[in-house]
Amino acid sequence: RCHASSLADQYAGFRKSTPFALRGAPRLEESGRRFTSAWLTNWLVDPSRLRHGSAMPALISTNEPQLAVDLAAYLGSLVEATRPT
Repeated sequence: RCHASSLADQYAGFRKSTPFALRGAPRLEESGRRFTSAWLTNWLVDPSRLRHGSAMPALISTNEPQLAVDLAAYLGSLVEATRPT
């Protein structure tokens, strides 16, 4: 829920469980416009290497490089914002 679609959703999920809720996390919509796939791959494996003191945990083991590549490719495909219907 760190990357919730709205700030209200984010706070609802984390209000009592973590101090990171107040920091907020960027929405993933249009992440393909903001980041390259290579950057996303590195970020998913070791966020603190790219941004010292990052609240983002390392999500993918360095033993699973294809998983990082695949997830980065998906995030890189998100180029249009979703709009409520």
